[in-house]
Amino acid sequence: MEGHKKRKFMQALLRLSKRAKLLPKSFILSGVEIREVVIETPSVDIFRGLYGGREVCLKKYRVRRWSQSNAIREDLVELLIRETIIWSNHRHPNLLPFEGVFQPDNDFEKAYLVSPFHANGTVVEYLKKYPCVERRLLLLDVLSGLSYLHRNNIVHGDIKGANVLVDSQGRACLADLGLSRLTDPQILTWSSIQSIVLSLGTLLWQAPELLSAQLQEHFTSPTTSSDVYAVGCLAYEMFTDLLPFGELIGSRTLMQLHRMINEVTQGRRPQKPAVNSPAYLCYGLTDGIWEMMEMCWAGEAKLRPSVDDLSKLPYLVDVVDDRSVWE
Repeated sequence: MEGHKKRKFMQALLRLSKRAKLLPKSFILSGVEIREVVIETPSVDIFRGLYGGREVCLKKYRVRRWSQSNAIREDLVELLIRETIIWSNHRHPNLLPFEGVFQPDNDFEKAYLVSPFHANGTVVEYLKKYPCVERRLLLLDVLSGLSYLHRNNIVHGDIKGANVLVDSQGRACLADLGLSRLTDPQILTWSSIQSIVLSLGTLLWQAPELLSAQLQEHFTSPTTSSDVYAVGCLAYEMFTDLLPFGELIGSRTLMQLHRMINEVTQGRRPQKPAVNSPAYLCYGLTDGIWEMMEMCWAGEAKLRPSVDDLSKLPYLVDVVDDRSVWE
């Protein structure tokens, strides 16, 4: 199902699921075994588990019954519904596959989103373990997955190294569609969760227009252009082994984060490494790739290239992919 029919279907499914607080039965899994926690964040826990004899990854939003208001808990349930429906209806070799939802006791507040477990971990972890791999191939994987989302009117909204996983064949795939949004104005969006979406994102990768909105304490939706800005920050991570603006945030105090937001909105961008740095000598950074990052970081959103434009840059087009064929 593509085009207009797919958009109408998504609109109806989102509305129905929101109103009924139910997911289609075909999404629900049984017989999932939950094992140890592998990642803990303030808003999400990631578990390792077993399903059908295979290792799987289980994502669970943190819903605190006693410390969160009913409104916030309902917002998080709606966030889970939206992620499930968007994720399940979009499949691509460079998107983490959706397997289903494990929902003990039919309780949304106990629901887990299930996907394959990738032992290589995130792209950041993978590059630390295999520093000599061709990083441009991994970047092209990300661009391919993001291009697919953008063609389907989906903004990812949270591009960063921690949300890019690497499979057993060394291919990168985008994960965590929790902040993704439908860009088509004809498709339902939920104003009730807008207030929590931006706070769940990661400031270091956010475009200046989003940060500026935070300073003014109002919500601005992520866009395809803000995704492209984040791709530039992801490329910085991948080709320097550093966090964007890491020199500004130190221990990540509120004062340091506020300073970082102010400086980025006023035009500051990540620092270019020296030519004798590991980035240039070991990690494959070139002046061409740096120029690509700078294009992504244009202060005006309309001046940033599209994801497809980035994929056609000569220093990315000529990369030889000698990895195994996708199965």
